[in-house]
Amino acid sequence: MAVLDSEGRSEDAMTARWLKFERTLSVASLNDIVSRLNDFGDVVATDRALAFAASYFDLNRGLAFMFEQGALHDAAETILARFGELNGRADASALWASRLAARYPVAAMHLLRARAATLVQMSASLDADGVSQLLDEAQSLAAVATAEDDVKPHSAYLEELRATVSRSSRSTRQRA
Repeated sequence: MAVLDSEGRSEDAMTARWLKFERTLSVASLNDIVSRLNDFGDVVATDRALAFAASYFDLNRGLAFMFEQGALHDAAETILARFGELNGRADASALWASRLAARYPVAAMHLLRARAATLVQMSASLDADGVSQLLDEAQSLAAVATAEDDVKPHSAYLEELRATVSRSSRSTRQRA
């Protein structure tokens, strides 16, 4: 990129910078791009980067970028649009949910439910470390959901988790 810049091929250099950003979803890469743009170009570039992160194949990585950027609205919109893809493997899920809870409670609830489900699947128990706290927080957030939020009632969600535990217990016994 520096060579392209020095040769006066700034458009090619910018294209290379965007490709680097798209591979890494790095805030540093975005900052490098933004620092080279005029007053309105930086806003357009940031919006483009957030839109790219929202559709990124690795949802957790896309969300991590948005939270790093402080783009809570974008993160919440992405969670609401793609909550079926949440896998709860991001250790930061509970932290992200706490940042969203006040303004975007339904998005926060989806993060907490996904994290709890992952922990339950990994341990085959509702008593795994941290699960009850996650579920308590998710329940309080689900309570503020409206009919238009189309949120599964917390009791139904708990039944699904219990069924997951039951299936895991049966398959473990069958293997033994």
